[in-house]
Amino acid sequence: MEAKLKVRRKKRKLVSFIIILIILLTSILTALKSDYFKIKEVEVKNNNLVTRDEIIILANIIGENIFFLDKNKVKANILNNPYVKDVKIDRKFPAKIVINIDEKDIKGIIRVKNYYVDIDSEGRMVHTVNKFPNGKLIYLEGIDAKDYVYNDYVAKDETKRKAVVEMLKLFNYPEIKQQIEKVDVADPFNVKIITKRGIDILIGDCSNLDYKISFAFTLLESQDLKDKKGWIEVSSDGTAVFKEQEVIQ
Repeated sequence: MEAKLKVRRKKRKLVSFIIILIILLTSILTALKSDYFKIKEVEVKNNNLVTRDEIIILANIIGENIFFLDKNKVKANILNNPYVKDVKIDRKFPAKIVINIDEKDIKGIIRVKNYYVDIDSEGRMVHTVNKFPNGKLIYLEGIDAKDYVYNDYVAKDETKRKAVVEMLKLFNYPEIKQQIEKVDVADPFNVKIITKRGIDILIGDCSNLDYKISFAFTLLESQDLKDKKGWIEVSSDGTAVFKEQEVIQ
C-alpha cells in the first residue's frame, strides 16, 4: 500500500513539473513573440555609395521578431545591390539591428557600347552609370569587355588585367588623377596616359609604376613644358624624356 502511495506521489510531482514547464515555456514564447521584441530601429554603418534607405528596403526587417531573424536571408537580400561587397548584421536587444556595409572599392570607369560601367580596384565590372563622372574616376580605354556582365573582369588576359589593376591605383593620387583624361591599356606593355594638357605619357609596362609616375608628372608640371604638345617617354629606370610634337607648317 505504501509503495503504491509513493508511486502516486511521484506521478503527481511529474505531472506538476510538466504543467509548470509548459506554463513557463508558453510564457517565454509569448514574451518572445510580443511587440517588445519586434524590430523597430535599423542602423546602417559604413555606407557611402548605397543610401541608408536602399539598405533598409533590401533588408526588409522592420516589424520582424529579433529572435527569429534570418540573418543569412537578410544578408543575401542586401548583397543584391552591386555596390555591396559584404554585410555584417548584429542584434541589439530588445528591438534594434545594426547593419555594417562593406562596399566595393570603385576606382575606374569604362565605356561599353553606349553606356559607362563602374569598375572596382580588382578590375571587375560593378554597375552601369548614366553619365561620365568627369575627374572622379580613372577612365580606361583598350579593355576587352564588350558587354556589361556584373563582377566580370574587364580584361581577359592576365597581363592586361594586372596592368588595369596597377593603373587604377592612380585613383589614390588626387593631384595626378585630376590631370588625367584617360588611360589606354590596349597594350599592357605600352600603356599610355593621356593628360588634359595635350601631352601623353608613355610608361611602357606597369613595373615600378610609382617611380615612373613621379618622374613623369614632375616633368609634366615643369615650366619648360608650358603650352607645349607632345609626349613624355618613361624608361624602365624611371627616366622621363619629353619629345615635342612637330608643328606642321
